[in-house]
Amino acid sequence: MPSRLPRHRTNEHDPVAHHSVAQGTVAHGTVTQGPCQHDSHTRTAARGITRRTRALLLCLGFAGLTLAGCATRVETNDPYAPPDDNKASNAYVELGEAYLSRNQLQRADSAFQKALKLQSSNAEAKAGLAMIYQRQGENVLADDYFNQAISSDPSFTRARNNYAAFLYSRGEYVEACRQLEIAAEDLTYDNRGQLYTNLGRCQLQLGKTSEAAKSFERAVKINPRESEAWLAVARMSHDAGDNDAAQSALSRYFRLAGTDSDSLALAVDVATARGDSRLADLYSRQLEQVMTRESGRAVIRTP
Repeated sequence: MPSRLPRHRTNEHDPVAHHSVAQGTVAHGTVTQGPCQHDSHTRTAARGITRRTRALLLCLGFAGLTLAGCATRVETNDPYAPPDDNKASNAYVELGEAYLSRNQLQRADSAFQKALKLQSSNAEAKAGLAMIYQRQGENVLADDYFNQAISSDPSFTRARNNYAAFLYSRGEYVEACRQLEIAAEDLTYDNRGQLYTNLGRCQLQLGKTSEAAKSFERAVKINPRESEAWLAVARMSHDAGDNDAAQSALSRYFRLAGTDSDSLALAVDVATARGDSRLADLYSRQLEQVMTRESGRAVIRTP
């Protein structure tokens, strides 16, 4: 099991078709030790701070003007209408998510706390705080707030998936699998294919190989572009001795995700097992180039 799992990647590159690793990309995993997380700020991070959040930031910048007053002015023409605390709370959640996407944890914390003061049951605010505490290494608080978020809204699948990733990172595989099994029952969840990929990885940690294989197969049926599931299918097919199926799954992975050292190393083994020395040599050369490129990426970080 890799210690870091890649998020979805969309670059189209088949190393067999192009015969050049230089045309591919090496994508590095960004989720630490566990199933892929959809941070509570994912949607906001993808599109930046929305117009509503910009308006909120401007509104909060004026002295003497409260969030409730801003919300009232935006949502109604009646100056005597009472403020809508739920909408104001959700606006603070969006603000917190924007800060979280920029890793401005103190500001994100403040926004989520304000959201909870306005609406104590706001599950997204609690999930946001859980993500903050997880990043800060405050595992007890993170666990508590993940549970609070799920208790406030049992249908909050994104929070349940993130909680499972948190549990996975701590080696709590049984509970992580349980959370993912519940999450996968949500037929309306946009990233349901990823849930099954995560569940398969979790099941592998428990030695449930047959169940894991079914989860990965389910993942690619739900979302044929679920690249990490294709890689898992390839690896399990190779382990089972079905190298034709492994090669087919690898080709799908390469087209969706490009090349990296793990997939190319597997490709060498699969091609060798199939007796295709030409393809094995091709993959070996590409693997050497990728590893050379990866080893040359020295990163100097300052405090």
